[in-house]
Amino acid sequence: MTTAPTVSVTRLTRPATVRLAVTWTAVDPESGVSSLLQMRRDGGAWTTVTLIDPSVARAILVVPTGHSYQFQVRATNGVGLVTAFKVGALVTV
Repeated sequence: MTTAPTVSVTRLTRPATVRLAVTWTAVDPESGVSSLLQMRRDGGAWTTVTLIDPSVARAILVVPTGHSYQFQVRATNGVGLVTAFKVGALVTV
């Protein structure tokens, strides 16, 4: 009697990019708030993320997989007061 073959499947590739939704809170009901978002990859230098609308506390980014990302944000209110940067958790994709 012949034995049935063994079948295995190994994923050889993975998606080259992934979408990340980055959200934060920044509120000043009296004068409004604009935000500055920065990111870094694999512990490198911080770079500024261009926001379509700095008054919206959300960004959708498409980034390459196989790296670690970290984000930080600071807010400026309508009279020019600026917060310190708040650093988010490290994310590996």
